[in-house]
Amino acid sequence: MGHSIQKFAGQWATLSDSTLLVMVALLVEAVKTCGPELQTLSDCVARWRDQVPRWGNGCIDLELGELFVDPVRRRDMLALLDQTIGSVQKLGEDIPAERITPVVPKSELDVGASFPSQPVLRGLIELRRLLDEGPRSQNLRPIPSGTYACGTECVVVDGTRLRLDGVIVREGAHPRSRTHRILDRELEYAVREGGEIHLYPLSPQDRISGMGRYRWHWSDAAIVRTEWPTEQVSRFVRVA
Repeated sequence: MGHSIQKFAGQWATLSDSTLLVMVALLVEAVKTCGPELQTLSDCVARWRDQVPRWGNGCIDLELGELFVDPVRRRDMLALLDQTIGSVQKLGEDIPAERITPVVPKSELDVGASFPSQPVLRGLIELRRLLDEGPRSQNLRPIPSGTYACGTECVVVDGTRLRLDGVIVREGAHPRSRTHRILDRELEYAVREGGEIHLYPLSPQDRISGMGRYRWHWSDAAIVRTEWPTEQVSRFVRVA
């Protein structure tokens, strides 16, 4: 399966489709057992449940910007996410299939006997971060404008914009996968707490090209790129 981008208040997060489907299944079940104070979320999760058969590969959209404009509903979803995160943590390494298949049938996602809990836990935490930080997002640690290089690859920072010039991307996860260069791809950026760099907006073509597998950080001395799943690290240092 592919990956889908979730957007909220100018921020975004890329999650695998399989992880998103399991997250939806858990949230649909969680809202059934929550107290009356969280019943405002029933229509939201029902909407996701009804969309499961219609979502295509790489096209899952939780419609966060439409569903959680209301701050009260957003607060309630944060509470539901906290509850679901705690529930997943108690399950250990695997989520039993019977927690998933009532919402996501095997025709949509064949999970076998269980599904690994760690990617789902990370996805729930990332969704929570998106809803929590999005409305108060700001560039906490702007990168000094200039050109940062790593070999023949360059990242040019100009104010709140970041341009990739000759940056190599790999189309597949294998180290020998076909590579190509991105020339003059300009994006907005913001540095979050901990130095994580968010680049936006990433287009479907960016995801296809492999950009979605990179994590970027600002270390106060260099722009650091980490590739998934090899964890190969590249440091872009300022040269101009």
